[in-house]
Amino acid sequence: MGSELYDGALEEQLLPRDIPPHQESSRASFASSVFNVTHAIMGSGILGLAYVMANTGIIGFSVLLLIVAFLAAYSIHLLLELCQQTALTSYEDLGFCAFKTPGKYCHNELNLRENEKKPAMR
Repeated sequence: MGSELYDGALEEQLLPRDIPPHQESSRASFASSVFNVTHAIMGSGILGLAYVMANTGIIGFSVLLLIVAFLAAYSIHLLLELCQQTALTSYEDLGFCAFKTPGKYCHNELNLRENEKKPAMR
């Protein structure tokens, strides 16, 4: 594994460079990707905020909100690092790259379960 200098700190790559070739999934447009991520974030989080605030109070809610914001920012950072290192742009391809066939099927299963909760958009 190689390492690169990033903002003055030495970081090792998250995945090895010798990634086996596989058939990439179809590409999505940038607008479609942004809509999908925004829809997932808003749908899963916004409805529960009032309940959490009512049960934890203003200080507890603020602390929890900061912790969740930090974790979300860190997970996006890791996701973007993987995308840069592998030149892959879809969750399915990243799952395959990281965990081979089980990762690809795990992504598909989780995506199917998430979409079962949503009404069809027509």
